Amino acid sequence: MRKLFDQFEQLSTEAQALLEKGISQMRDGFAPAPSLCQKITSTLSSLRTAYDDIRRTLPDHVLTEELPEGELPVCEYEEVWKNSVVSRKRQCVLCLMNSSVCIQMRKSTWMP
Repeated sequence: MRKLFDQFEQLSTEAQALLEKGISQMRDGFAPAPSLCQKITSTLSSLRTAYDDIRRTLPDHVLTEELPEGELPVCEYEEVWKNSVVSRKRQCVLCLMNSSVCIQMRKSTWMP
């Protein structure tokens, strides 16, 4: 999920910059360049896909009763994920697994 949220944020930032560039060109009395129009369209399409991926994947990472209804801002989906019981349990398991590996490594370096 972290990758999906980061990808959305990166695409959102890129889309905003492209749109601002297009607005700037229009303020100067020009139509946005065809290549800019293509890039805006492509980036917005990727942004929409990233948003849909988050909504599609979230149910695999939270309890059904934690799922929000309707379309919400990505930051709200991220908060649901961060505060999810399932997510917190996975974090605990990863922490325990890492601790176990750490303890085993320490034991293997002990001298008899």
